[in-house]
Amino acid sequence: MKRFHPQLEIWLTVENWSGPNGTGRLLSKKRIKCHSYLGNLINVLYAEFAYVAASAYDTAGTLQSWGPSFDEKATAGAGADAYGIQVGTGTAANDVARYALAAKISHGTGAGQLQYGAVSITSPTTIGQKRQFTIARVFTNNSGASITVNEVGLVLLCSIYNILVERTLSTNTILNGASATWTYTISITTS
Repeated sequence: MKRFHPQLEIWLTVENWSGPNGTGRLLSKKRIKCHSYLGNLINVLYAEFAYVAASAYDTAGTLQSWGPSFDEKATAGAGADAYGIQVGTGTAANDVARYALAAKISHGTGAGQLQYGAVSITSPTTIGQKRQFTIARVFTNNSGASITVNEVGLVLLCSIYNILVERTLSTNTILNGASATWTYTISITTS
């Protein structure tokens, strides 16, 4: 009898572009496996699967309770930096109890800010034994100086803001006038 061994994987890809909004020449591309599934991921899955109220820390560090619903989303619009994919300058080590990025970069064009594009999510596709979808967001730098991103997170809005996956990067610098696209690929593979 063949055993079923599903494997959940989340990959993060970053592409640096010479122009704003993911345009111009592709300067570099990195793909990193995410190993930091945070405790809130389990809390959200439990609440939805068991259809019960659950508690989790929101991105402000406040313990919140919510019930299951169909209102969860990561599809933040352009300029909305409270959920969806977020980036930051923090360098703290990953921790399962983390509830927010260590130093989130805010949306804007001022010093140290990035313009958050709209989050896009693809429909699930199946390739062989793998089923996957992607969540992507473009960040444009019009701050007047280069900005170094050290951390990235995926925040879900489900009546509160929950960070589900966080990854501390080696570093990724976005030049002034340029942009970077971060893409999460979430997949499950059966064998």
